[in-house]
Amino acid sequence: MQRKSFKWLGLAAMAGFGLTNTALASQTVWDVGTAELRFDTDEFLFSIADDGANASGNVQVTPIPAAELAIMPIANGFKVDFGDRMQVYDDTHGLTDNGVAGLGSIDLKFNFAPKAGYRISGYNVAFTGRYSFQGNAYSSAYLNLSGDVRSVDDLFGNHGFGVGGAPASQFTASILAVTQVEAYEQIVGYTTEWVSVYIGTEYSDPNCQEDGCPLQDVYERMQVETPVYDWYDIPGYATIAIDSLSLSANLEPVPLPAAAGLFAAGLPFLLVRRRGV
Repeated sequence: MQRKSFKWLGLAAMAGFGLTNTALASQTVWDVGTAELRFDTDEFLFSIADDGANASGNVQVTPIPAAELAIMPIANGFKVDFGDRMQVYDDTHGLTDNGVAGLGSIDLKFNFAPKAGYRISGYNVAFTGRYSFQGNAYSSAYLNLSGDVRSVDDLFGNHGFGVGGAPASQFTASILAVTQVEAYEQIVGYTTEWVSVYIGTEYSDPNCQEDGCPLQDVYERMQVETPVYDWYDIPGYATIAIDSLSLSANLEPVPLPAAAGLFAAGLPFLLVRRRGV
């Protein structure tokens, strides 16, 4: 039995991290601890895209309105609860599968403003979710945090990323579910035909049967069977979902300048001396 792999040409899992400040239209402002968070839910964009059950159909993009999701403040950040909305699925459609993957996209624009005395040292994003696959399918997912691409095996959990203290204004990520069609060749029947098969040589003159006499090839008609093959696919599916996303800023106290530190260290002694005068 021979095996043959059909390479998939699907939607690319594109994800990135941007630092360009964005003017927000209708802002929501939250006090999230040691920072102030400003965002507009119109600029919290979510969608899923796949080819559905159509083996050769066009990609169907379905937006997920942020207003239909639970978005809540957490310590120094926010959390998005997707329920079962951010879930993508892909199954094999036989040998004619077009290889289009299921893709879930996340694009968030926001602004963190540290409170006085604090600065941002980095950011942290955490995902919860699930994935599964069956048959000759495999599930893949990618998360790009400032160029750091993660696979499905370590997608869920905490991921830190630093930006040199600059306030973040955008975060994008995506999940990808894809199946690869694999086929095998199997005998489905036989064809029968008569052929001439060479079996040796013999003397061509019946009256000359010794060395030096002329020889001729001898063939025999035989019936032979030739196998007939057909291709079959190994079906399977892949699915991946993000249940929730939590994004927060890591804040730390701003260090005092050297002169201010010396003054603060000597202040108690000045007070004691003043009282002793």
